[in-house]
Amino acid sequence: MKRNRQASTGPLPQLRQAMADHQSGRLESAEQAYRKVLQADPRQPDALQLFGILMEQRGESLEAERLMRASLQVQPAQPVVWSNLAHLLWKLDRLEEAEECTRRALELDPCQAAAYLHLGNIFARRATQDQNLLLPGLPPPPDWPTAGRLAPEIKEPCSCRELARRAYQRTIDLQPRQADAHNNLGNIYHQLHQSEEAIAHYRQALQLQPRYLEAGLNLAKALEDLGRLAEAEQLLQQLRSQYPANTILLRQLSHLRRIVPADGLLEPMERMWADSNLNTTARMHLGFALGKVQDDLGNTIAAFEYYSVANRLKRSSYTFQLSDADAYLSTLQQAFVNFYKNHSSRQPAPLPVQETISASDPPVIPVFIIGMPRSGTTLVEQILAAHSQVAAGGELDHLRQVCIEGVRRLTGQSLPQALGRLTPEQFTLLREAYLQLLHHHAAGRRYVTDKLPGNFQFAGLIPVLFPEARIIHCQRDPLDTCWSIYKNYFTGYQPFAYDLAELGGFYGLYRRLMRFWKDQFGDLIHEISYEQLTVDQEAQTRRLLDFCGLNWEDSCLQFHQARTVVRTASSAQVRQPLYRTSVAAWQRYAGHLGELIQALPIELRSQ
Repeated sequence: MKRNRQASTGPLPQLRQAMADHQSGRLESAEQAYRKVLQADPRQPDALQLFGILMEQRGESLEAERLMRASLQVQPAQPVVWSNLAHLLWKLDRLEEAEECTRRALELDPCQAAAYLHLGNIFARRATQDQNLLLPGLPPPPDWPTAGRLAPEIKEPCSCRELARRAYQRTIDLQPRQADAHNNLGNIYHQLHQSEEAIAHYRQALQLQPRYLEAGLNLAKALEDLGRLAEAEQLLQQLRSQYPANTILLRQLSHLRRIVPADGLLEPMERMWADSNLNTTARMHLGFALGKVQDDLGNTIAAFEYYSVANRLKRSSYTFQLSDADAYLSTLQQAFVNFYKNHSSRQPAPLPVQETISASDPPVIPVFIIGMPRSGTTLVEQILAAHSQVAAGGELDHLRQVCIEGVRRLTGQSLPQALGRLTPEQFTLLREAYLQLLHHHAAGRRYVTDKLPGNFQFAGLIPVLFPEARIIHCQRDPLDTCWSIYKNYFTGYQPFAYDLAELGGFYGLYRRLMRFWKDQFGDLIHEISYEQLTVDQEAQTRRLLDFCGLNWEDSCLQFHQARTVVRTASSAQVRQPLYRTSVAAWQRYAGHLGELIQALPIELRSQ
């Protein structure tokens, strides 16, 4: 956050002392000095805004806002203060107010790089919120912004991610050495699946600021996603020499490969664990790291203890009720029962929709890979992506966005309540919106995979919207699946994952819904077993390709050599040939998994 260097009447001696203390990190002395200045002149604008910055650094956000607004009331023409206030409001998730502040800042100073940086941060956050999605062919949200001053020649609505990209690029144009802008622009390119561009900006951020931890971690993850594991590990080791106590770094490092005693990770990490001053979040990340290390070293009792603490800490950070998930999935299933009754039994789509769809040749054919996390979805995608006609889309959020936000905009209601209200024309709009989003990942190939496991809840709409699509359901032993989930920290939202009883209960709900879809669609869903794939790779791969309508290619047996981007917890494992060491891995921990076993439906406990 910038300090306003244009004092209205020149810094008073007390203000100069406050600023010097502030710059040197002597916050207590700076606070006392600012208070003295304001006692003498309560309307001194520079003291007000600088004291506001200090209060923000202290975590006193409301007081910081009061001080900044008081400074602007005295002297409104302060672009730096408007920009600082925008940053504060962004941190408070008050995005509309924050955007208005950046607008005021840029009206006063159209070349202020910091305001563009904050504007990029605002749009980047909006891009993660469903209500701010721009879906092709569907109405935009109310009062949707155009590119505006970011690109005046563009009059049509732009996606929030594109607006963020343009804002960060404008920041860099004005201030090429702005490391935060390079890091944040790298994040945008990473989200757009443009990994090389992301890596270039992460590297630039590190070149400008060699101790920039966030950029370093982002770069290491991007390298890992591309299978450049040795480079990722080398970078993380360099960062570890600078930040030996960063537990996110240690978690990331421990999951790159199998840890051996010679790595020397265990002892320093256990010393950190013994530190009673370690905060909750840091202890959670360290717990997952230590669990992985102890598991690799064969120490199951210690590993489970660390995993247990880490999961408990993560679970305490959010609210989730398994009964709510049960009610939602039950309502969803019943809505589809009624839907199918109204559109002739066992027909996946009403005839008018099918006629509309069959009239146009789709630009790409979706291949949906669904199931639970850690069930082999990444492996199956890698096998398919090794084929010359298949592009790997990865864990795309497009189907959920279309089914949730798209349906809401068209009907004014959410699924499943809105299912019966959708018209054939609206089904077609939803279909085209998804296919346009998917086409960005095709890279000139005919088939594109979409392997977000949680899409299993929307599987009932896939044959309705995409009769040409392939649906592949990945299955793995329930206990192996659940244990593998429990061992991992997920960057996405997986609320069922961090409690053994909830995990077992949710697994049962998932299998119940998948049985319903299978009853409805039969051979339209191809089921593939992780265990059978590890036993007879070629036969299972041939069946998979046949189901997709693809000719045999030997490259599909060498999937680990492909250089596709993998952004899941399996990113390191799928860079190796197929192995069987993960089969029945839960049995080493059987004595600790009583809660999980009891929570699973009886018929799934012995599979």
